[in-house]
Amino acid sequence: GFAASRLSLGVANRAFRLAGATWVLSETMHASGFCDEDKCVPEEARPWIGILREKLVRQSARVRRIARRIWDQDRIREIAQRDEVVAGGFAAGAFVGFVV
Repeated sequence: GFAASRLSLGVANRAFRLAGATWVLSETMHASGFCDEDKCVPEEARPWIGILREKLVRQSARVRRIARRIWDQDRIREIAQRDEVVAGGFAAGAFVGFVV
């Protein structure tokens, strides 16, 4: 539990920092007028922006469905009730990992 929580928090933290930095950079460039869509994106590449947005939304929904299937609350509850000691140890380790 401890190792899993530390690993997942580390990866999530890096991903959010990278996404945040990318967003701030793009907003700064857009607000300054340095990289407006009209200037930075060639005319022949503009249809691809809509396609990429659509693909990103579709992939996000797919990941969400897969995550809900894997981490189904009823399934987790069933496993926790079957192996109470293991579940308690995992929860305690995850709690310590999140706090530390």
